[in-house]
Amino acid sequence: MRALPAALFVFAGAILAPKFLSSGASSLLGGASAVAAEPSIAVLPFADLSPDNNQEYFADGISEELLNVLAKVDGMKVAGRTSSFAFKGRNEDLREIGRVLDVAHILEGSVRSQGDRVRVTAQQNQVSAGLQLW
Repeated sequence: MRALPAALFVFAGAILAPKFLSSGASSLLGGASAVAAEPSIAVLPFADLSPDNNQEYFADGISEELLNVLAKVDGMKVAGRTSSFAFKGRNEDLREIGRVLDVAHILEGSVRSQGDRVRVTAQQNQVSAGLQLW
């Protein structure tokens, strides 16, 4: 079971890092506001959508690990954990969250488990338009 979180973090890092490196960062930020003109992202706490609501610790751990992986990307500005986690459980407009955290993108997601199955979803959102990119 320990291999699952490690695999998820490597997978997420492999997907996210190229989107923010070199020329990918400038094209990805195409519609970003002047407030967040450099490659920047906030990782919001992943929601626990499990039927028993017993995966909050796991969901928070995924969020924190993704934040730490992204913080290692050169040139990437990443909102701090305390700032991002202030929005835990709050259902606010992503444009407002992005403005408050001064970021161009927001990564959010959820964790669901039932029996021995775990499903983790993640979405990258462009703050300026409030749109889901993937």
